[in-house]
Amino acid sequence: MTGRSKLDEYIGELEAAAYERGKRDAWSEIASTVGSIRDLLDAMGPRKERKSPAGSLIDLVEGFGGTSQREPRDGSDQAKVLALIREMQGLRGVDIVKSLEGQVEERTVRTALHRLKRRELIDQRNGLWFPVEKRLEKIEGQTRLGV
Repeated sequence: MTGRSKLDEYIGELEAAAYERGKRDAWSEIASTVGSIRDLLDAMGPRKERKSPAGSLIDLVEGFGGTSQREPRDGSDQAKVLALIREMQGLRGVDIVKSLEGQVEERTVRTALHRLKRRELIDQRNGLWFPVEKRLEKIEGQTRLGV
């Protein structure tokens, strides 16, 4: 056997071992996640009292940093609207459109306001828009982003 074929064989063994370690780590992470979900479902009470498996899981996951509380992408229309509301609190929708000076179309601003409100990043009081303050709270040993 030549030096090159020995090297190729050794590299092949290293790759196979690394692949096996990665697969083992992935399965370990999956088992840990399933265990966590199982614990959370058990904490919700008996199965008969749950609305539905999907509804229960959605209710459970909603407050743990899901997409509903994710910040909009940098440079997006929603990010522009949110930045303006954070900078100048208490604007009406029409004032937001005017302040953006044509950077974002009026209908797009209205859509962004609706989506940001649904994500609980902003709130409307008496026709005026305000950012929602976020706070970190501890829940059963886990840090959770709250509103």
